[in-house]
This record gives sequence, C-alpha cells and structure tokens, in this order.
Amino acid sequence: FEWSLQRILLHDLEAHHGHAKPPRVRHGSVDSVREQAALLLSVLAHAGHRDDRASAAAFEQARHALELPQARMRGPGEVDLNTLDSALTDLEEAAPKVKRRILEAAVACITADRQVTATEAELLRAISASLGVPMPPLLTA
Repeated sequence: FEWSLQRILLHDLEAHHGHAKPPRVRHGSVDSVREQAALLLSVLAHAGHRDDRASAAAFEQARHALELPQARMRGPGEVDLNTLDSALTDLEEAAPKVKRRILEAAVACITADRQVTATEAELLRAISASLGVPMPPLLTA
C-alpha cells in the first residue's frame, strides 16, 4: 500500500509542479517491453491470489490479453519493489497504445477470479498513474 501511495503522490506532485517532462517514446510495441510487462503482471498475479494455481491462472489471462505467449511469470522471490519501480520507469516510455494494452492486461489479471482485492486496486491505481492512462472502473462481483 505504501509503495502505491508513494508512486501516485510522486507522479502527481511532479506533474503539478511542472517537474515532470513528457516521457519520450522509446517503446513502440508490446514486444519491446515484454520483460517489464511480464514482471508487472507477475506482481499483480501474486498480489491478489493466495495460491500458485490461482496466480498462474491470473497471469495466463493477462498474458492472453496482451498477446504475449512467450512472457514468463516471475516467482514471488524474483520481484521486489526496486525491480517493479524500474519496470514501471521503462514502461513510462512506451507508446500510448502500448500503455493502454498493458493496463488492459493488468485489469484482466486482477479480474481473472472475478474479485478485486484492495491490494490489487491500489496497485492498479499506481500503475495507471505511472503510465498516465486513466484507470478503468472496477466492479467486484
């Protein structure tokens, strides 16, 4: 939760005070950010599911939505907040259409089990703010 809040606040403060420069587009395709997207989706898959089977199913939904069959899910021990921050920083330099597709895949990941936890929603909010893509409305069943 703290990481999400920090990421959102820093992004908003930089934008508000004019310190944020528009990111240059370095990544024009989803494939060019495959590793970063897989890492991000792995974090979301693990955050919202207690067992490996459910996490894997959520990641698979996201991978399918992003059309990245070669993406590999990372284990919980392979990801920390520094690697997540680094991945998001790289994703900020993706083309707008790539960012939208990544956010759509993130939504597919957290809604795979038809329940959105508070942790998943906060992570999605931080990702949305970081990428500069409007967060879609989320409904829990």
